[in-house]
Amino acid sequence: MSGVERFRHGDNLTTHFGTQKAARDRAKVRNSKIVYPVLLNIDHLYDIEDESAWGGSILLTCLVEKKIISNNDADEIKKGAQKVLKDLMGFTDLEQSYILQKEYSRLIEEYLKKINIKNVGFQYVNKVEDKGSTSYAVLDPEQIYILGSNIDVKNFKDFIKKHKK
Repeated sequence: MSGVERFRHGDNLTTHFGTQKAARDRAKVRNSKIVYPVLLNIDHLYDIEDESAWGGSILLTCLVEKKIISNNDADEIKKGAQKVLKDLMGFTDLEQSYILQKEYSRLIEEYLKKINIKNVGFQYVNKVEDKGSTSYAVLDPEQIYILGSNIDVKNFKDFIKKHKK
């Protein structure tokens, strides 16, 4: 697998996937030449608008609109995320925003686990990379399977069986 053992989220709650052109466009921005073919395990697929920043507060709004999270639970998540701001005196606005979005993301992920919603994914029309193409975002790195050979297909089928239990 060329050194990639597990996807990790960077600044956002989601990991994004699109066409080969979209991946190459994004790789150029990130100064990378590596593009992987993958299979995504998505049981709950929701349409969402492409956002320039995919922070937790944006996803919270989407999850409320899709009736995955109730307004009351969203208010609790917002209150929980806002608590972190009390400890951020002396940080720049950009740093505070980043930390706040990470807290939103953590609380959303915790909430979805609590209500046993797994394998959530989003599809959107990409506004930047391969403009107009459909791209996908997943919440959990365990939903991503990197393909490389025929054995990968077998392993992916085993992966699906394991996660459907």
